[in-house]
Amino acid sequence: MTELKFKIFATDGKVIREIFFITHGNKGDFYFGYIHPEVDAKFSRHVSGEMHSTVHGIMGVRQKLSNFKGFEQLSNMTISKDILEKPKHGKHYEGGKFDGSAFIDVRNYNENICINTFLLEPNQVEVLVNPNLIEDLLKNAQVIIFTQTSPWIMITANNG
Repeated sequence: MTELKFKIFATDGKVIREIFFITHGNKGDFYFGYIHPEVDAKFSRHVSGEMHSTVHGIMGVRQKLSNFKGFEQLSNMTISKDILEKPKHGKHYEGGKFDGSAFIDVRNYNENICINTFLLEPNQVEVLVNPNLIEDLLKNAQVIIFTQTSPWIMITANNG
């Protein structure tokens, strides 16, 4: 298995900053976190089901990735629309290779933007057709699904 890197960027059409990353390791584990020089908020979701955080330590055990079913929320964060005016949030995009990206155009949102990351059972997008889920997490959301991993990675962004 090859390591895959995914990046989430915020932009206003002029400035582009990387604000979040997800790596699917060559053993199947997921590593993800926020880009902020003063906050070391990194997480890992392992094939065994264990989830860890640099902030909270062990965060419990979830279903094993080898037999993953349905969908599971990995993280959420809320950013302000003026995130690009704050130099310590994110890092300036300087190029580089990655396997997938999502661009959040802050001009399309109200004051706060809620960004959620999920794991999604491959080829089972119908689990998302749930009235409560649509009302709570997917209403007026930008949705990006990366299908290069198993389980798939899903990113949503909507007004927070």
